[in-house]
Amino acid sequence: MATPNERVHAGHLSRGQLKVMSAIRSCRTVVLGGHVARCADCAHLEIAYNSCRNRHCPKCQGSTARDWLAARQAELMLVPYYHFVFFGDLAPLADTSAFEAMLAYLSRYTHRVAISNSRLLAMDDRGVTFRWKHYRDRAAASGNSWIKAMTLPADEFIRRVLLHVLSDGFHRIRHYGLFASAVRAANIDRIRALLAKEEAGPARGQDQSAEAKRTEVTLRCRCCAGIMTIIETFARGTAPKGYPAGASIIRVDTS
Repeated sequence: MATPNERVHAGHLSRGQLKVMSAIRSCRTVVLGGHVARCADCAHLEIAYNSCRNRHCPKCQGSTARDWLAARQAELMLVPYYHFVFFGDLAPLADTSAFEAMLAYLSRYTHRVAISNSRLLAMDDRGVTFRWKHYRDRAAASGNSWIKAMTLPADEFIRRVLLHVLSDGFHRIRHYGLFASAVRAANIDRIRALLAKEEAGPARGQDQSAEAKRTEVTLRCRCCAGIMTIIETFARGTAPKGYPAGASIIRVDTS
């Protein structure tokens, strides 16, 4: 259901922008459903709401970036790598670890959203206050004085955020050649067979995906580190049945 502000501005917003607003507003709330988990050792209970997984959501993109990085690191081979920037020079990387570092750097930008939650400082009757960096003042500034705070009316803040919404079907990252998506797995297996070398590095040869690792961590009790077992799942728009009052509520990515 649209909020009053969304209805007022409905004629000025695209369908994609409305979908993004709805997804972020519903993320990790009862609207998307979730599950209840109980610790097998101390009987501690927790409720976790599902995430929206929208690529514009500041919370969801953090986990998506980690998954993307783990997947790319798992594809690395013991061969020379080069980093090429359009309108720039071809720069050789010292070794595979240097390329891993470059991938980590890229993941912070390829999955970046309009504004991260860490930059939001306050929301009140005046509007939304957030941090921004005045790069022109950086050279002459003392300390962190070039990092400033700005307050915008809520409507203007939302308008600026929605300027960053990508059109449907737009791809941020494209893979070509040997790493084209349709043939990537087969090509990597073939190359590794030809190299006849065992891949090295912590991200290679693992049976667990990044998602499985994160789920394992999520299902550990925060009180005693025991194993949390899901005892109930609840659908979108419904609340868990028989959930005791006073039990802790956490919002984690369970998608």
